[in-house]
Amino acid sequence: MIKEYHAFIRKRLKNKDDRYRREVVMGLMQGFFFELCNIFNSYAPDASAVVKSKSRKEYIFERFYESLVQSYQSERSVKFYADQLCLTPKHLSGVVKEVSGKTVGEWIDELVILEAKALLNSSSMNIQEIADRLNFANQSFFGKYFKHYTGMSPKEYRKSR
Repeated sequence: MIKEYHAFIRKRLKNKDDRYRREVVMGLMQGFFFELCNIFNSYAPDASAVVKSKSRKEYIFERFYESLVQSYQSERSVKFYADQLCLTPKHLSGVVKEVSGKTVGEWIDELVILEAKALLNSSSMNIQEIADRLNFANQSFFGKYFKHYTGMSPKEYRKSR
């Protein structure tokens, strides 16, 4: 199922004629991440023994993810998401790591990079406009961030597609 999501997302990103491509890809990504959550949940050692604590933690994770999907383009701090849920950053970080296996920062970075790739693949926006849209201080910082996570500059990535 995961491979199918990945293949379909890549296929949709390549279809440059689809005017709703971005919205469709975001919906697919959301479904992809919830599918991952289902996989993680299926490996709980004894679900009946952790129902109470797990359900609260899963609820927190779901609320975090909803907030993340709404705000990742402008907010990249753990404190912001913790404040949204009336939690401490430490508590949110622990819950997210326990439920998903990833840190809050990894979730944020993954969505930002996926969005950056989608914009580089499918829009006529220049790199400065993409940096502005994703709330980076400047194009240089965006370029370093992107290269750190992908191994290539935004310009190199765009040319490779």
